Amino acid sequence: MTSPRLFWVSYFVLLAMAVSCLYFQLGKNLATGTLTLFSFGIIDFARFYAAAKLSVGGISSSTNFYEPVILTAEVKRLCFPFVPEGLFPIFYPPFFIAILQPLTIFGLIVAWRVWISIQFAIVFITCFVLSIKNGQFKWTRFVFVLIAFLACFPAFICLGLGQTSIVLLGACALFWYLLQNKQYVWAGLSLICCLLKLQYAPFLVIPGLILGRAKFLLGMMIALGLLSLISVIFIGDNSFQLYLNALLCYENDPSLADYAVNAMHNIRGLFFGQCGPNTSKIIATISLILSLVSIACLWLFIDSKNNPVIMRLLSAITILLMLLTSLHVYVFDYVLMLLPAIWLWDIYNDMPNNLFNKLNKFAIVLFPIVSWFFLLFSALEDLHPTFLLTLFITICAIIQLRQQMFSSKSN
Repeated sequence: MTSPRLFWVSYFVLLAMAVSCLYFQLGKNLATGTLTLFSFGIIDFARFYAAAKLSVGGISSSTNFYEPVILTAEVKRLCFPFVPEGLFPIFYPPFFIAILQPLTIFGLIVAWRVWISIQFAIVFITCFVLSIKNGQFKWTRFVFVLIAFLACFPAFICLGLGQTSIVLLGACALFWYLLQNKQYVWAGLSLICCLLKLQYAPFLVIPGLILGRAKFLLGMMIALGLLSLISVIFIGDNSFQLYLNALLCYENDPSLADYAVNAMHNIRGLFFGQCGPNTSKIIATISLILSLVSIACLWLFIDSKNNPVIMRLLSAITILLMLLTSLHVYVFDYVLMLLPAIWLWDIYNDMPNNLFNKLNKFAIVLFPIVSWFFLLFSALEDLHPTFLLTLFITICAIIQLRQQMFSSKSN
């Protein structure tokens, strides 16, 4: 067996063993109804379910799930006899809570199992679609992509806690597929699911509007209209006002904001420990503005419609900058790395096997292991190794885009 083949087999076996151990524990929790995951505390789905339960029949002063005290009391009631500690705020838009209302016909444990099943289905479908290259599906590619993704800490913690980032992954995969295939109205409509986390919306809207213009705007307006209608009908006409108040509270309440920022894996989290909350927020805001302006310029001045490689490079760079510079990015949001990782791997793999391309492919392959570093090695926690590796991949992708542009001009 040749050395490269031995490496891939060994690496796959290592990842498969990790997946077996990790998801055996998750399966055990689902089977026994255990609502905690190792030392990470109560599953996040408990607060989503509690908010949906409170929202049935509309929101009022006594059922305002955006009020942390009210939501915490409901979470503790639903989780009894287990009593979780601390406050449980929620900062998702009202239409997300409305979409979850059908799950309240089940008890918390059954609803959690249904939610996890939906998330695993999204993972399988996304990996399946990403395993199609040049119109051909390869089982070996699908199995490796699936195992490598599940072995990443962001995927495990996201599935284990019942977080929403897996839904966002499937929505973003659909969005970029439609955008890259010039289905602009449908790309705008797909924002229905992409808007679960509003901090990422500008990074999707900018390329959509630049490429799709009026068609994309039409789809986006329909999506926003539907989401507003769902919120008003199933939650209440004051739901958006309560949501905005909750966001302001989140930013201004030190008891919530400091811990949240410290746990972020972005520029804001990186500078939080060294500069404090105010300075890190200023740095992050400036970085966000520069990032959005850069993305707008790239999509506006580079012709990507007739060049699939440049289109995928720009799409990858947009997602990478979104993770690095958005004001609210947590480790489970890095499940979105699956999309640029696959696009960039295919680009580097189809190019000469020089040192630059080898280094980039190695960085992509290394991501599942590096994503565990901050947890396994406490000394690395303040360095944010996941963030730094993503930054390296981003810089290399920008270099590759520059080379690709020169190559296109010369041809």
